[in-house]
Amino acid sequence: MSGANARLERAQALLPWYVNGTLGEDDRALVKDMLNESLELRREYRRQQALAAAMRSRDADRPSPQRSLERTLARIDRPAGRVLLPALAASLVLAMAGLVLGLVLSRDAGSPAGEAAFRTLADPAQEVPPGALRVVFRAATTRGAVTDAVGRLNGRLVDGPPGAHWVLVVPGAGVTADEARTRLLAEPGVVYAEPVGNAP
Repeated sequence: MSGANARLERAQALLPWYVNGTLGEDDRALVKDMLNESLELRREYRRQQALAAAMRSRDADRPSPQRSLERTLARIDRPAGRVLLPALAASLVLAMAGLVLGLVLSRDAGSPAGEAAFRTLADPAQEVPPGALRVVFRAATTRGAVTDAVGRLNGRLVDGPPGAHWVLVVPGAGVTADEARTRLLAEPGVVYAEPVGNAP
């Protein structure tokens, strides 16, 4: 490689630091000399200058972290009435939702009427199989994910209401209801899993 090509390659490599003004005196002189000699390097220099200007402009448009912190602290320091009311309302809504969910889920736990209501979906006279668990899945859980979760227990889906996200599951041979419950609760789509009635 000739000396001129080596100098040009070095100048090309140093160009970003030349544009942002952080080169030492010797390197700055090399890049300046090569800019006078190379049209290609001058074009790249103009492109990098435009890029640097665009980045500075973008940074100028970006909100200051210090100003954002000051606004946040000012909102925290507001009188309690303006902040407390929305927080209190949100807390009450969450508490009510939890209460309703708890009542719905526990409404029929252990009660013969509740178990009968569950069984009426497929066959009103059907008994709950031994070892069965009631399992609630997240609304976004796919049918395939439900099938996979039950399959990992060597189990089977026995029943479940149409349009709901809960099913009755019977684990396979050698898997107790407690083991099945623990394994099901480890599945990402499961939010609730409990044995039905007196499942062993």
